Amino acid sequence: MRRVLLALGIAVCIGLLHGWLEHATGAALSDEARSAIDLRCDGRDRRADRECRELLEKLYLAGTLDPERTLRAHCTRLKTIELGARPPTPPTLCVQRYGGWQNG
Repeated sequence: MRRVLLALGIAVCIGLLHGWLEHATGAALSDEARSAIDLRCDGRDRRADRECRELLEKLYLAGTLDPERTLRAHCTRLKTIELGARPPTPPTLCVQRYGGWQNG
């Protein structure tokens, strides 16, 4: 009985520590980084979304990847547009940050 309670207590502690570490990592990210992660990872299945978010969090926190570059890439208009077609309207985030599409 003691072993069961000890194992249960250890499992609870590990779960709480894992949740706290996830919260601490998320709190360390800037709003810009959170926006970039949402742009890049949304629309994927659950597992791919989680893996994408974990990878980008690590890259942004390490300073290896700049969230500004991710946002600018998302807001850069493609140069190839079908003949006679109207260019798509820029996403709201692009209008708020840059005033519309970026030229690339």
